[in-house]
Amino acid sequence: MLRLKLSILTSPFALAGMLSFSAAIAAAEPPPNDLRSNATVVSALPFTEQLDTTGATSSADDVTDCSTGTASVWYTYTGTPGTQLVADVLGSDYAAVVHIFPDAFPEAVNCALGFSPIVTLGGLGGQTVSIQISDAFSGDGGNLVVAIYEPTPPPNDEISAAATISALPYKDTVELNIATTDADDVQVNDACGFILEHTVWYTFTAGSNDTSLFVDTYNINTYPADIVIATGSPGALTTLTDTDGRPACGFGQLAFYTTPGTTYYVLLNNVGGRIPLTVSEAPPQPSMTVSFDPQGTISTPNGSANLTGTYECIGRFGGINVEVAQTGGRHVIRAGEFGINLNETDCDGNPHPFNALVAPNPKLAVPAGLVSNPFIPGQAVINGYASACNGWGCNYFPVQSTVVQLKR
Repeated sequence: MLRLKLSILTSPFALAGMLSFSAAIAAAEPPPNDLRSNATVVSALPFTEQLDTTGATSSADDVTDCSTGTASVWYTYTGTPGTQLVADVLGSDYAAVVHIFPDAFPEAVNCALGFSPIVTLGGLGGQTVSIQISDAFSGDGGNLVVAIYEPTPPPNDEISAAATISALPYKDTVELNIATTDADDVQVNDACGFILEHTVWYTFTAGSNDTSLFVDTYNINTYPADIVIATGSPGALTTLTDTDGRPACGFGQLAFYTTPGTTYYVLLNNVGGRIPLTVSEAPPQPSMTVSFDPQGTISTPNGSANLTGTYECIGRFGGINVEVAQTGGRHVIRAGEFGINLNETDCDGNPHPFNALVAPNPKLAVPAGLVSNPFIPGQAVINGYASACNGWGCNYFPVQSTVVQLKR
């Protein structure tokens, strides 16, 4: 990451020259464990550290089995044979990949986004391991939070010891590295069909004011957990169904309606690592409305259409996709499209104005041999859709077909 340093000068001419020509660009200092030769020695477990990796570099020692190796830092640990070891970066503000391997056999690299698979010391003839953590997407790193530890069985591995969610909102970080599966997991998962690997259980009894629940396991440095919700009793659980009769099975997030006084069992399943869990009242189901002003304009010289309007949405929408077409008889002879990218903060339930420039796109004029000319004054038909994914599932919302009048 580059940081800009400006000197304060008294002369306005000097200041202008400084702003134009004399900006001193200095790179962030590399962290002390930037190179493998200077790896941080982990002397005892568990080990945790926060580190600014924005000045970290790459070198010939870097391994690239799971990433490009940019902004990499190194750790090393020597322990007794039989010790199991995991490293993860849960809590970091950028996506990071963890590579871990025994020094005696460096070809045996284990790696994954956000955490390392379990390595047992003494395997492959070595008790010393090297750990490289690098930016997953060739970025500049950031604030790294690393934890190196021996995995332990989670206390809520079995349904008989399910963790109780006593009040909302509820937060937990659970370690799934050596969690197991059993008959209760298989029975409740039968309706969902997930590949069970490492599972834990939670239980929640809805109070008089509880009408919905939202289970969320998303984090930039974890694989989202599979989620199954059921009622009943261990060994005879019934997986919930949604309003369309589909089983209540979620990936990363799951929202569902609750009934006061009913006890619900929540199963989380994942490949491993530490999983952050948040359980809260469910957000409203997604909704989207898009309105176009009845009149648009045509730009010169390329004949693009300028359209204005508003959108109003609730939920996690990726964007709005719209096609604009003019017809000659039954044939589309002029057409174009545009999109509106949306962030979470955009869908707050309030109207937001938009202004779209729609260039004619010949590929959208379907009949062969016809030319998609620039838009001309007259009617244009608008159709489209918006897509949203959250705990309630993934849904498409059609943009109501609208006719606008284009003029120059």
